[in-house]
Amino acid sequence: MIRMNLFALFALLPSLPSAASDWVNLFDGKTTEGWTPRSKVVSFEAQNGELQLLSKTNCWVTTNVEMGDFEAELEVLLPAEAGFNSGLAFRCVGAKGKPRGYQCEIDRDKPAGVYGIGTGGWLYPAGKDEPVYREKINGLLKPKEWNHFRVRAEGPRIRTWLNGKPVADIKHQQILRGYFGIQHHGKGGVVRFRNIRARELKETQQVDQTRPNILWITAEDMSPTLGCYGDTYAITPNIDLLAQRSTRYDNAFAASPVCSPSRSVLITGMYNVSTGTNQMRSGFPLPEGVKGFPAYLRSAGYFTTNNVKTDYNTSDSERVIRESWNESSAKAHWRSKARDKGQPFFAVFNLMTSHQSRSMVWPYAVFKQHVQSMLSPEQVHDPKNAPIPDYYPDTPLVRRTVARYYDCVTAMDIQVGEILRQLQEDGHADNTIVFFYSDHGSGMPRHKRLLHDSGMRVAMLVHIPEKWKHLRPTIAGGSTDALVSFVDMAPTIFKLADIPVPKYMQGIPFLAVKEGAPRREIVYGTRDRVDEVFECSRSVRDRRWLYIRNYHPHLSWNQPSVFSDLGEIRNEITNFAQKNGESLSSAQKHYAGPSKVVEELYDCRADPYNTRNLLLEKITPTVQAHLLRLRESYITKRRDILDCGALPESEMRRLVTGEGKPMRDILLGETNHKPDIEKAWK
Repeated sequence: MIRMNLFALFALLPSLPSAASDWVNLFDGKTTEGWTPRSKVVSFEAQNGELQLLSKTNCWVTTNVEMGDFEAELEVLLPAEAGFNSGLAFRCVGAKGKPRGYQCEIDRDKPAGVYGIGTGGWLYPAGKDEPVYREKINGLLKPKEWNHFRVRAEGPRIRTWLNGKPVADIKHQQILRGYFGIQHHGKGGVVRFRNIRARELKETQQVDQTRPNILWITAEDMSPTLGCYGDTYAITPNIDLLAQRSTRYDNAFAASPVCSPSRSVLITGMYNVSTGTNQMRSGFPLPEGVKGFPAYLRSAGYFTTNNVKTDYNTSDSERVIRESWNESSAKAHWRSKARDKGQPFFAVFNLMTSHQSRSMVWPYAVFKQHVQSMLSPEQVHDPKNAPIPDYYPDTPLVRRTVARYYDCVTAMDIQVGEILRQLQEDGHADNTIVFFYSDHGSGMPRHKRLLHDSGMRVAMLVHIPEKWKHLRPTIAGGSTDALVSFVDMAPTIFKLADIPVPKYMQGIPFLAVKEGAPRREIVYGTRDRVDEVFECSRSVRDRRWLYIRNYHPHLSWNQPSVFSDLGEIRNEITNFAQKNGESLSSAQKHYAGPSKVVEELYDCRADPYNTRNLLLEKITPTVQAHLLRLRESYITKRRDILDCGALPESEMRRLVTGEGKPMRDILLGETNHKPDIEKAWK
């Protein structure tokens, strides 16, 4: 009779706006079918239309029913013992043991409060909420009677009711979909549940966005050393799985083979040699009117987050960060409470795990403690099987360091898997375009800082879900040899978001473009000063051929560098070259020798590691034709973008200070003095 009265009462409550599906009974009233204890219990059984649970330890019993936006209710009869604690768990994730998710509290102290299980602890009441909460629940709970609890979750909003009266109304979106459960905290007697049911809220479960979410996952200092790129030594199951649902780009390249100049290109959509951001951490201002591209996404309604690296290589960095990001921090996430429900997001995660510091610079013991410890024994790479390129000496230390680099990549792969799991968990996977790429080649010697493919070619996967499949360049799991440069990234994002591309941007969109639209024919690469190491080299790469022009041929590619020389492998290579100068292979001498040639030309199809400079051999008519073509392409592109790399930094500083304008504006003739940049290149 009591049961009928309770449900008759709550059936009269006003319905909330939002279509809902039919109720699903989580308990059939007869058996425990569909419920699984996560740990040992004293008893868990169905009797008299009730689920009865007793445990001496904290235990959850979970269902296999998952919902995102939902309404759920149940009746509970609490045991008489003091200190008893229970709850209705929802939006839970985790395959075993203690789940992660949320819980509507069922006890005498904080009934109908909301607790984050592994997601923040007490969400309501918390701190200043306590007095108002106490006033709300005063007299609501009936200690010796059946009590009715109700939960409604719509996007980040979570509301609870106790015996028909509203209690909690909060926003929290760390997890937006998961299974249900009930809990016994281990104190007190048998807790009894009945009439446990839930229903999905159809209209609010998935907001129909007119623009896709966009997720960038950026790995630091990594060449395409992934299983999906054919590397049999790599252990990268999460990224390989992503590749099966994505387009793999086989000819994607950084703009420069080092972080901050490369990142200045990503954030502006302009070549760093056009903006004056080509010398590493030189601090010149951006051209007037140039913004970080996420600022345009914000203006179009996107919620933008960056976690966490910026390193934009300009004196305007603070302005760029402020304009570009709703949130930029180590906690920045699409899950931010500040993002409105249904608001599209552009989220960036920069993963440092494969950075040069981890792969070769940190002392080996520190690497083991902070990186290798993330791996299982099966995931640790055996140095005996490490692939040693021709330009390295084959020594135990070199093998150990190569294996260490691959360990870093595997640890990074685990982090990628976690981000993708969160995307799925939150119900965003079907509406999010995912980019995975690295910021340039690996941080190993002869990779980072060089214009060869080992320093410039990057892994790039783009996953476009079914809803947006008309934007796919290939079938899911396919690959393309289309050329991509980092200068193309910003305009491509604008095309995906249906935002006009600013005229000052210099890239070519490679997605969401009409048939017959311009396609990239060459990639222009630049290498200038990095830290205290001076250099000036340029490259042009098409789908097969790589041309490099070196303006400091008197300097080695392996110049001393304070940071890099902290790595044992650098000293190993340098010492090996000094002791074995006459017997070095041509590939080893190219990197570790005292100087370099003025021009280099490689057939990347036949020579993927770029160890055979065809200009050091008898030049065939075919090679001569490609040399002349790429030389001309280089000069044309250099003039077109007003490459300022031939100007000493001191001269750039004098001009910028004297004219009171950014370097780009000076080169465009918008000030009193315009240097003859082409004359500087001769």
